[in-house]
Amino acid sequence: MHRHLTFVAVLLACPLAQGVAQTPPPAVPRAADAAFFAEDWAKAKPLFDEFIKAHPTSAGGHVKAGYVELGLGNPVAAIAHFQSVVRTAPASGAPVAEAGIAMAFARQGKHVEALASLERAGRRATPLCRAGS
Repeated sequence: MHRHLTFVAVLLACPLAQGVAQTPPPAVPRAADAAFFAEDWAKAKPLFDEFIKAHPTSAGGHVKAGYVELGLGNPVAAIAHFQSVVRTAPASGAPVAEAGIAMAFARQGKHVEALASLERAGRRATPLCRAGS
């Protein structure tokens, strides 16, 4: 799972991949982030569930909640979080969310769908990275 988080970090490194919102998005609580980066999925899940309940449009919250669900072996729940990001933050969060969807499909053995999502992630990330260069 650690190498998957590295892939996510690379996508987030594109300057525009974080979006250009007028108002800063709500910050994920430190305890949730700490559990996420420690890959303590069982501890992170209720923290992200609570955060998402309070901030249902938080792209960052949904992305991390999706990876938490993947860590817990719940690819269907992960896809729901990632699809929320694709719908609500298509310009900024979609590359990372599509990569997450690809991993969730792969975990289900849906390799054609996984490849399609990974290709969408690459297409969506490329213009963002070029624009930020």
